[in-house]
Amino acid sequence: TYLVQTSEFEVYPTVVLESLSCGTPVISSQYWGVDELIKDGRNGIILNESFFLKENNEIINYLFNKKNYKKMTSFCKKDFLQFHSNHANTSNKYKVIYEKISNF
Repeated sequence: TYLVQTSEFEVYPTVVLESLSCGTPVISSQYWGVDELIKDGRNGIILNESFFLKENNEIINYLFNKKNYKKMTSFCKKDFLQFHSNHANTSNKYKVIYEKISNF
């Protein structure tokens, strides 16, 4: 099972975080900031130009490769717990962003 996120833009995609917390890899379109949550090939797949250059059967084989899927599933949970599981992590990230903006 994958979560397919087809948005062109997301401010704070809670459905992606929920997916990661359950160990469900995310397939997402490429948009600004998506790589802050999804690490291509690690906890999901970012649909970018290089992905679409693959042959159709190569894409299908990649999606249905159980070894890759299990690896991504474990990284989903690990990444969620390490980077997104509590408000302190999120608050610190926003603090850094606001500090950068205020220093212009």
